[in-house]
Amino acid sequence: MKRKICAILLALAVMCGITACGQKAETSENADASTGDKTTEQTIVQVEGLPVIGVSFWDYLQGDAHKDDTPVSIIVGIDQSGYLREAHYESPEEIEYAVSRLADVIISAETDEDYTDNYNYLAVYWQDDTRTSVNLNLTNLEIFKSNTPHHYKLDNFDEFWKNSKSIAVDAEY
Repeated sequence: MKRKICAILLALAVMCGITACGQKAETSENADASTGDKTTEQTIVQVEGLPVIGVSFWDYLQGDAHKDDTPVSIIVGIDQSGYLREAHYESPEEIEYAVSRLADVIISAETDEDYTDNYNYLAVYWQDDTRTSVNLNLTNLEIFKSNTPHHYKLDNFDEFWKNSKSIAVDAEY
């Protein structure tokens, strides 16, 4: 019985260390060599699969694998109420525009906003024939972790989104 209680308390303690934005706070104590005083340092450690708040959306999309790569194309899918349209950024000028706008977008706070029938996406196609894609719930970044959706505000996304909507055409199936 004591083991079960200890296991439950340990599980609760671990769960309480995880914040709402998908980051885990780790605290460590260090002793100052000259005075012997203890200082407490808190570091934010990324929980696997969830984005770091405050990071550029473009850096998030590139990841480590494509840090210095230029995409071949970027496609924004706008699927609202089952009607899919796509904005294609394919010429060097269009890609440069898209990358510069996405670099200005910052992943912001997690939000409870959830929009139905807004199954949008953004896909980046790379020169090595790989693709990076993310789901957008309307204009919020949507990531599923353990079958639970997490939505993140994207600051400065409006200009890119409006441009994508203005150039979108009916998707070809």
